[in-house]
Amino acid sequence: VAVKMYGKNLTVSPTALDSYHKCSFNYFCKYGLKAYPKEQVSIDAAARGTIVHAVLENLVNKYMAETFTNYSSDTLKKEARDLADAYVEEHLGGYEDKTQTFIYEINSIKKSLDFIVEYMAKELSGSKFKAVKCELKMDKYGDINPEEIPLTNGGTISVKGVVDRLDTYEENGVTYLRV
Repeated sequence: VAVKMYGKNLTVSPTALDSYHKCSFNYFCKYGLKAYPKEQVSIDAAARGTIVHAVLENLVNKYMAETFTNYSSDTLKKEARDLADAYVEEHLGGYEDKTQTFIYEINSIKKSLDFIVEYMAKELSGSKFKAVKCELKMDKYGDINPEEIPLTNGGTISVKGVVDRLDTYEENGVTYLRV
């Protein structure tokens, strides 16, 4: 039945694999039936994640590997909050005519960003790794070729997706990667 529904060769994201591993019925409902819960009016987890990812990507790209750790966590927090405001203006129509719930949720995201940015700064300052790239696409036309896993039925699973942040560290001619 699975081969009829999904085909012999599957291309899935790490999130989809994790979903299947946690609950095959949930995977079937989401990826097979395409059944999704009714959307809510507030900023949902996916939108929160999109905002946080966009802010962190812009922050890392702006301050990059060598200079990111040269700034105080207060400076980086302020920059992250400013980038969140810029995201709201550019992608969500700004703050004008928004509800107090919307503003509260954006402020909650900013508080989360404070914690994340402070953690990232500490992590990078205590490590030889340097942040070098964000949002690397992992597919046959992206930045990284997907890994193919052979199946016992002769098919394959290709893992595709996006690497949030790539850090590198070089020592004795060997480059180490951390994702």
